[in-house]
Amino acid sequence: MKYLISRLARKDLENIWLYTFGNWSVEQADRYFELIMNEIEYISQNPDSGSDFSSIRKGYFRSRIISHFIFYRIN
Repeated sequence: MKYLISRLARKDLENIWLYTFGNWSVEQADRYFELIMNEIEYISQNPDSGSDFSSIRKGYFRSRIISHFIFYRIN
């Protein structure tokens, strides 16, 4: 299944990478970014794998990746 990463989400990913780089290393930032992107790819293949988040925002799901959440909806 195709997925679209919003402009705000791309900015969040950039900020996560910069924070991780600034506090640890480029290698750690790259590993964490890859982990997040792998989870996004997994979600695209298994969209029902996330937790239903409709009680907070109708039609949304979430998936946790270490200390961050991925929020998404299925079209």
